[in-house]
Amino acid sequence: MEFIRHNPQILRYNAIAAVSSASGQLCLFYTIQEFGPTVFTMIMTVRQMISIFVSSLAFGHQISVKAACGACLAFGVLFNQIRHKYHAHAMGESLPVTAAPSQ
Repeated sequence: MEFIRHNPQILRYNAIAAVSSASGQLCLFYTIQEFGPTVFTMIMTVRQMISIFVSSLAFGHQISVKAACGACLAFGVLFNQIRHKYHAHAMGESLPVTAAPSQ
């Protein structure tokens, strides 16, 4: 409480953060309800890619060729998995169930 008393502007910032968080959650729930979890996953993956790119530009960080190739490979695999699930769902097919590895 002493911190708040010495920094009353923190209440405004906390209120902004709370409203932003709550409205963000509403957007997440709406997206999943309307478009399904697969589309939501695609949106979040693209958001991560854009976040990495903008962050590197904004803060002047260099992305090495290895890091760029690794990111492209990782996001490519994710997109391929998501696309496969999306098309299988759209066609009404069931995805094969893989057995858990025996120990």
